[in-house]
Amino acid sequence: MAEAGPAERLVAAGGLTVYGRDWGGAGRPIALVHGLASNARIWDLVAPRLIAHGRVIAFDQRGHGRSGKPDTGYDARTVAADLHAALAQLAPPASTVVVGHSWGATVALQWAADFPGEVAGVVCVDGGLGGWDLDPALTWDRLLQRLSPPRLNGVPAARLLGQIRQGRLGEVWSDAVEAAVLGNFERHGDGTVAPRLTRERHLAILRSMWEQPVVGLYPRVRCPARFLMVRHDGDSERAALSERAAARARVALADVQIVWLDDTIHDVPLHRPAAVAEAIAAFLAALPPGAGPAGGGR
Repeated sequence: MAEAGPAERLVAAGGLTVYGRDWGGAGRPIALVHGLASNARIWDLVAPRLIAHGRVIAFDQRGHGRSGKPDTGYDARTVAADLHAALAQLAPPASTVVVGHSWGATVALQWAADFPGEVAGVVCVDGGLGGWDLDPALTWDRLLQRLSPPRLNGVPAARLLGQIRQGRLGEVWSDAVEAAVLGNFERHGDGTVAPRLTRERHLAILRSMWEQPVVGLYPRVRCPARFLMVRHDGDSERAALSERAAARARVALADVQIVWLDDTIHDVPLHRPAAVAEAIAAFLAALPPGAGPAGGGR
């Protein structure tokens, strides 16, 4: 399959500069939203497979990648509003399908909840189920111990890439995977790197996720939703929590399907891009042309 590269866009959205990778395509907008401490290039192997289904645009969220980096505004509502405004500069936002990975799935659900007349569907890729509130032993301090970002300022890029290649991404390593990984970092002249998302902003996003569980958005999501969730077979406790969260989502969301992905990792858009694109395309094909919330709403 021949793959043309995307056009690079910098658009003003409410005073914030938002970077987008515009893959083109005709029809409904398909907005691709990365996760925490990631960047738009995580979609580089998925996006070309979707352009037959609509106008595909991947965005860097505030604080990430090449988008603006203000000190405040790292709650899901503000970030979703950023991306909604950015999309409106590039394509009519009506009948949008929003696809979010990891924390980006929370942003996608927030987008659907806040702009219900414009979102035709939402796809959550290994995110959006929450579940922290289902663990009575979990406190904010314990969450910080578990999820605080590593201190990578000043780490040599070659060492960082070498360590990542020792994991399962090494199975599929390519120039595109390397570019997606390096898109998370500023590169210095001495060969070292620093995360584009600062530690303080990373922690601000974690705090917002802790204070505003994603399950609170479910009653406001009126469009069809599909969850593409990785099975964490090596972690029985995590897998059981995911199953409980999935059962809750089936009850709370108006129109939902949950698909489990085997033999892969959290960064599944890089590890299994064809499978992710195939599942998204199937979801798109099932939506009526120009479908909005009425197509699968309450």
